[in-house]
Amino acid sequence: MAAYATYQDLQKRWSSMPADLDQDTVTLFLEDASTLLRAWYPDVDARIAAGTLDDEAVKIIVCGMVRRALERPDDRDPGVTQRTDTTGPFSQTFQYRDADAVLYLTKNDRRILGGSARNRKAFTTHPAPARRPGPAVMSEREYLGW
Repeated sequence: MAAYATYQDLQKRWSSMPADLDQDTVTLFLEDASTLLRAWYPDVDARIAAGTLDDEAVKIIVCGMVRRALERPDDRDPGVTQRTDTTGPFSQTFQYRDADAVLYLTKNDRRILGGSARNRKAFTTHPAPARRPGPAVMSEREYLGW
């Protein structure tokens, strides 16, 4: 199946795209992102065809997935998305970005795409064992066997 976005679509949405990213690599990532999107949301093509999901929104989501996977930070600590330095009494915290170029959806992406085919619903489990047949409440006399 075709990718939801093209190399040119990503170029338009990512003005600072590194020049050393070749078109074949970017196209492969766009195809992979589209394939994953179809796997996670099998009804996405039908919803686009029915007009209940905007194809431009899907294009934006796929471009965002690829951009997050291929983006390289320019700061002094490559791969670090959040940094906390404290001087006294010596604290230092780093939060690292995924360095493996993994394609993923953000919470906002999932909100735009709507519910998946899995149809997640809330449920409750009761850890107590099932009740035995018989009266639900026993009197003291029945409990003691009188």
